[in-house]
Amino acid sequence: MRLRHFILSVVCWVAWAAAAPALAGPCYRDAFLVLGAAGDRGQGASGGSSAAPKELLLTQQQVLDLPLNSIVTATDWTPESRFEGPFLKDVVALVATNGTRLDVRALNDYAASIPWEDMVQFNPILAYKQNGQQMSRDRFGPLFIVYPRDSHPALRSPLFSARMVWQVCRIDVR
Repeated sequence: MRLRHFILSVVCWVAWAAAAPALAGPCYRDAFLVLGAAGDRGQGASGGSSAAPKELLLTQQQVLDLPLNSIVTATDWTPESRFEGPFLKDVVALVATNGTRLDVRALNDYAASIPWEDMVQFNPILAYKQNGQQMSRDRFGPLFIVYPRDSHPALRSPLFSARMVWQVCRIDVR
């Protein structure tokens, strides 16, 4: 078991080190969650991008007000638990309805890239509760991207573990 955790840690670190410079923008002290979008990817009349990037700073209450969903699953770091929060797709829909990926940043500067297809295929949530308790910074909170690992054996790979970011503070749609 220790070897598995060591290998997972190395894989996650390598993925982070390779991708971190190009991933999500900064977190802000005065925002519970920052959502960013590259703007309209379509071509304007002049052939260039027709919209500037946008950024939305959400309070904790705004996140709590989104529709609540739950996933019962284990993770590499937790026993089977009931995680609750909005669907990730509902959160990012506040700034963008399409994209190719989500770049996610954590409070500890860990960063990961999540393909847009994951939201359609697996419907992960942005959890803020575990077993009915609000998650704190020292226990994967305040926000933790959780996939339904126990429902999809393919999600038990290190690739998907690296996408289960905890202490989420920023999500950028690309």
